[in-house]
Amino acid sequence: MPMPKSVPIWPLILIALVFYSLPWVVSPDAALSMGAYDLAEWASLHPVVRVSSPPLLASFLLRAPLVGLAWAAALNTRRDGSRALNGVLAVTLTIALLPPLEFFTQYADDPNYRQQMALALAAFIGAVVGLVVRPASWRWAAAFIAAVAAAAALVGLMQAVSLVQEFHLAIFSGLGGGGFVICCLILSWLCFPARAASTNKTR
Repeated sequence: MPMPKSVPIWPLILIALVFYSLPWVVSPDAALSMGAYDLAEWASLHPVVRVSSPPLLASFLLRAPLVGLAWAAALNTRRDGSRALNGVLAVTLTIALLPPLEFFTQYADDPNYRQQMALALAAFIGAVVGLVVRPASWRWAAAFIAAVAAAAALVGLMQAVSLVQEFHLAIFSGLGGGGFVICCLILSWLCFPARAASTNKTR
């Protein structure tokens, strides 16, 4: 039976964030265990990523899903009983994407910090649109954004694994990456308009 459209999505976003922080790449040889955020930071230091076109693509793909979650949370503030929680999540994710304070004092020209600032601004703008404007097609938008977040996370993980393998280390995929992608796909399904329409028909 389809789930009712009033089911809040904030618990799923919280679970996704737990998976985001869990290890995505594990290397017993180097005692290396990195979640998505640490993996994005590590990838930003790799010379290949710095000179790639576009630059810092792997780091972008690992960080951008947080922007997608912030947008999805903001767009879903219409859901019954979850307006405040979704709004808090959208704002919290925006703040989490901000670069370190050093960006505002002495490292404003650092491309890695600039990327973080650009993503934070994107999350903020999208959250404002979702919280204030809330277009009529919000369900389609939220479903699409969640699906893109899953795709970005998967491609980013594949690129990061390829970078780690260049050091000839034995590596394994942690639970974080797969769990995060699954959460994003479930979130996309929950927001999908056709699912909501079929739910209404069963009532």
